[in-house]
Amino acid sequence: MRRHLKTAWRCEVTVDGLLARAEHAATPTQALIRLRVSVRTLLSGFGAENRDRTFRWLDHCQWEAVIRLRAGEPYAYTAPARHRRVPA
Repeated sequence: MRRHLKTAWRCEVTVDGLLARAEHAATPTQALIRLRVSVRTLLSGFGAENRDRTFRWLDHCQWEAVIRLRAGEPYAYTAPARHRRVPA
């Protein structure tokens, strides 16, 4: 019996290189939504400069993420949170 594989996108949040959370998304848009939720959740731990940069990304820069995800390319948003680097 053959099983058809479904395309999925893996959404991860890592802190200092350790996996903090991982989810799967069925579409690039759903992956972006999960990324936005993760980034907004972590926003309070960002310094002022990174918080401003993150707000700009949330307001204007997600289209690059969607284009790259639809093309099958990886996408990551990284920001230092206090003394830690948090890629989402």
